[in-house]
Amino acid sequence: MKTILLLGGTGKTGSRIARRLKAAGPPVRTASRTGGDVLFDLDAPASWTPALDGVTGAYLVEPSLSASTDHRARIPRLVTEAVTVGVRRLVLLSAPRAGEDGHPLHAAEQAVRGSGVDWSILRPQWFAQNFS
Repeated sequence: MKTILLLGGTGKTGSRIARRLKAAGPPVRTASRTGGDVLFDLDAPASWTPALDGVTGAYLVEPSLSASTDHRARIPRLVTEAVTVGVRRLVLLSAPRAGEDGHPLHAAEQAVRGSGVDWSILRPQWFAQNFS
């Protein structure tokens, strides 16, 4: 069966997606720095391989867009690693205008688009409420 990895699987969007996927039946693995099914830290590439083991689909989230974070490189590096170990579907939680040069998520979107696997990019317009 195909396992789906959810980065930030204990967060606001990830926990809701995890709940719905688990109800639908596919195996789901939540990944986070604390509280997930598997330890995962975008700043610790050694945590990536165990989290990606046996995964065919991944929901990607960049949790920090602060200037002090290497956000332009983390998701692209993860995309490369994921595809190398066999992930065949990527879903990126992005942001409005991320397709434009200079946006903090632009490189992440480009990496997902150029990955060579099936992909979707979500650009929600606002999160004033969680309606689930």
